[in-house]
Amino acid sequence: MRVGLVITGDLKTLTGGTLYDRILVDYLRSRGHVVDILSLSPGRSYGRQLAGNFSGSLLRQLRRRPPDILLQDGLCHPSLFLQNRRQRAVSHGPVVALLHQVLSSQPRKKWQNTVFRIVEKQYLQSVDACIFNSRTTRDAATACGAGACPNIIAQPAGDRLGSLHSTDAITARSREKGPLRLLFLANVLPHKGLHRLVDALAAVSMRVWRLSVVGSLTMNNPYVRKIGARIDACGLSQNIRFLGVQDGPSLAAILKKSHLLVLPYSHEAFGIVFLEGMAFGLPAVGSSLGAAREIIRHGENGFLLAPEDSVGLARVVEDLYADRNRLDAMSRRALATFRMHPGWQDTMEKIHVFLKTLAV
Repeated sequence: MRVGLVITGDLKTLTGGTLYDRILVDYLRSRGHVVDILSLSPGRSYGRQLAGNFSGSLLRQLRRRPPDILLQDGLCHPSLFLQNRRQRAVSHGPVVALLHQVLSSQPRKKWQNTVFRIVEKQYLQSVDACIFNSRTTRDAATACGAGACPNIIAQPAGDRLGSLHSTDAITARSREKGPLRLLFLANVLPHKGLHRLVDALAAVSMRVWRLSVVGSLTMNNPYVRKIGARIDACGLSQNIRFLGVQDGPSLAAILKKSHLLVLPYSHEAFGIVFLEGMAFGLPAVGSSLGAAREIIRHGENGFLLAPEDSVGLARVVEDLYADRNRLDAMSRRALATFRMHPGWQDTMEKIHVFLKTLAV
């Protein structure tokens, strides 16, 4: 089977969606299928992406290598909602949307989401099938106007970096004296909410916590400078360290040493990061909006905070700092949550079977 995958840019960028796409490509190739990457130009405004519907680049690529199935990363939808109708003259295989998120369901100005919803609805009605990364994404797509096409939910996994094999390490880590080691694991972008996290931590005694920020510092330079200025203004430079992009063994080592994963102000369409943290026994603090609630059980393996909650994070950090037995118990539950979740191989095989049924 020849599969085409339409993405923006390449598969090297370390984001949750790109990671998912990359693992899927590797898995399909391991099963003997040919996968062609059909790349659209990255870094363009939404308006310029819309203009991509009138470009002939994708059609030329499809003519050279007509696929049996055309997968499309849903984030490419602005360039595809009209083009999908044109490409059927070139490629007769089914078009399958791989949806990591629905843009119009994210928190932003109402007029922007109105525009996004119009375009996304047109796109969702132009495809033959959908693969959703979560129930939250499926429900958002349905609300946006997705038709009753064949679809599956194939949730990401958290076993890519390995995991703890014993709860003894959790107990030893939880009961170490000293500040809680907090981890913000996301690229430093406005919608991930690091600025709000810094403000929340400024209200907590500096002896209680240390924060490591792991993620790209080059995707939005003005925002990174704004974060640096805010940290300096709050006098927190000794408590917050930026480690840049980390992956593989270096990221696993950071996870092993941390106590708590903190992304309370980020609206996640799934949140691979939560499961990867739980693989190492890290309770997670996430937003009560989005798909974090599909993984985090409030007060058991983590905490869910409302987007407007500016003081909840401080309470969580202070409570777990003071009660290491509770931290230990929650960390054990976090590891148990990871162990109950399917691994990447299970998820990719689910997609593989689904695609084969579509290609018949």
